[in-house]
Amino acid sequence: MGALERKDFLACIHCGLCLEACPTYRETLDEGESARGRIALLKSLALSELTPDADAARALADCVLCASCQAACPSGIGYEWLMARARTHLGGAQPSGRERRWLRRWWTLFRRPRQLALTLRLVRWAAGTGLAGLGVRLFFPRPHQAHYLDLVASVRASAGQPRRPRVKRRADEAADVLIFAGCVTPVVFPQVLAALESVLKKAGVSCAMPRQQVCCGAIHFHTGDLAGARALARRNIAAFEAAGEGPVVVEAAGCAAALKEYGELLADDPDFAERARAFAARVRDATEYLAALRGPAAPGAAPAETTRVVYQDACHLRHLQGIVDAPRDLLDRLPGVTRMAAAEEDLCCGSGGVFNLLRPSLAARLGERKAEVLAASGAEIAVTTNPGCRVQLEGRLRRRGIGMLHLIEVCDRHWGAPAADR
Repeated sequence: MGALERKDFLACIHCGLCLEACPTYRETLDEGESARGRIALLKSLALSELTPDADAARALADCVLCASCQAACPSGIGYEWLMARARTHLGGAQPSGRERRWLRRWWTLFRRPRQLALTLRLVRWAAGTGLAGLGVRLFFPRPHQAHYLDLVASVRASAGQPRRPRVKRRADEAADVLIFAGCVTPVVFPQVLAALESVLKKAGVSCAMPRQQVCCGAIHFHTGDLAGARALARRNIAAFEAAGEGPVVVEAAGCAAALKEYGELLADDPDFAERARAFAARVRDATEYLAALRGPAAPGAAPAETTRVVYQDACHLRHLQGIVDAPRDLLDRLPGVTRMAAAEEDLCCGSGGVFNLLRPSLAARLGERKAEVLAASGAEIAVTTNPGCRVQLEGRLRRRGIGMLHLIEVCDRHWGAPAADR
């Protein structure tokens, strides 16, 4: 197991608090599908009691890496990093050669922004025209077709929305904040970035979007490609250093969590360690940043009818960033919005980066469970803060008669125009 040693597991006291926090355990009631079970497996591998093989890799790959166990652990075990290192030493998260080849192609693509954008545009176009759905029915295993068709439906819902013009800024104008756009949002959910820029404008905050930014590296990190994650981190740090010194605002919870960990990711890099820590300190999730503003917009009169919404916690916002109240506070301050309560608020939806692509059985069960819980709230709109959650859930929710929006879109719809524009 290389860098994994016995000392990495001594902190685990086998208390079992991680069991009920773990979404795969709650779904299967199999301790091997829990954080405690996986830590026991890693310990056996590290002590050479077991030989790394496909079964061990599959057991580790069945973890969504939602970090709910990490948030519940009284011993403070850094489970996310432990799992990423384990996947690195097992040759990646996926046990089969086919899946590893698939992942390597995607890892390479995420390092090439133009090629990635083109690929995602093709996916969005195929979803909008029905070709993606046809491809699923023709080429995907029948037991998993319903799951993949729900993912296609989520992308199709976004493809049918009209594109909104982006807020323009003169090239020589200094910006108050810099926006990290990510990979998926600009292509699949461009309306979210337009809404973010609009809300910032209403709040009197100018923004810019550095062109040289690339993928945050979260997918690489979670699937064991730490070298790839570090390479992307260096490029992003350089891009944002050149663009200014203001806060880096991120609408995707998964990206924000990854960017905030750059200091740890590059801690052993003599050229980037200090720069990475400085950059990470600048990162703000969009909900965190907007909730901290005083009077972020000028709300108009409350509409005659209110919209019932239910908030869906993104795991990387709740568990890794520890941001729970800010999104709820934002929703509660909006005129014409009533926030409904939902059960199992801390439960993962089963998205997990590429988990819902490579682990369709578990991902589908978690997605259906989460969709049922959100539908039972009586809301008209489910609200998320992460594109992965939206892809996982929107198709399922639409089957149940519920729409889905990013929280920033809800803010943009219900905050009034800035005083200068009224």
